[in-house]
Amino acid sequence: MLLFAALLLISVKAPTTLGLVCLACDQVESIRDCSDIQTCGPNEICYLDGHYTVQGHLTYQGGCRDRRRCPTVLGGKRDSNLFCSQCCDQPWCQATLCGGKGYPADRGLMCYDCPQGLDHAEDCDRIIEASSDQACVESLVATNHGTIKYVTSLIGKAACSRLMATIHVDEIVGKRQSTGSNGLCYNCCNSDLCNNQCVSKNQTAQVCQDTGTLETCSLAQGYVCGDKTMAFNAGCLLTCGFC
Repeated sequence: MLLFAALLLISVKAPTTLGLVCLACDQVESIRDCSDIQTCGPNEICYLDGHYTVQGHLTYQGGCRDRRRCPTVLGGKRDSNLFCSQCCDQPWCQATLCGGKGYPADRGLMCYDCPQGLDHAEDCDRIIEASSDQACVESLVATNHGTIKYVTSLIGKAACSRLMATIHVDEIVGKRQSTGSNGLCYNCCNSDLCNNQCVSKNQTAQVCQDTGTLETCSLAQGYVCGDKTMAFNAGCLLTCGFC
């Protein structure tokens, strides 16, 4: 069972903490269909190289590249099998390079998509396009083993609204947030790549878990769970539902 809900953020500003995000695929027929990403270093920008295969087909390779290595345009000039090499400095901007048509104006949100759970937010290397009825979501979750996982995916906008309505929030420094006793985090938001706000490199989350034995908490549940202090002293916060 996964546990979450501590910090609710609904800020919609564009994320800046993790660096420029570029599509990162090799030998694909269309870079626009690439769902893998790479986060660039401070001196890197996005690139796209177009190649002819031996059979004469067009394939593309993209990712991050040192901006000093980026040509303006190779256009139709051939260098071996390379027919195009271009760079850009906006998130996943390669879809418009080398003659690409880019994304449609009515596309959905782009969200980080690592629902399997990761140890660190910066390890997520996939994005997904949301439908018109979906929003981006992220959470820090604690497993039964006491480890913390970072989860990102999509959520229905209606479900997001219902959830926000049920969580007590306070106004703090321009953001609405709800803090739970376990120190974990939840974020539901509506802008591109906004679901990377829960965790910073310096944030340490405290896992809410029983410190007492399973047998002790099970036997004492009817007695200690009526009072949070008693549940804490017995080491049964999780069993008693105080997380």
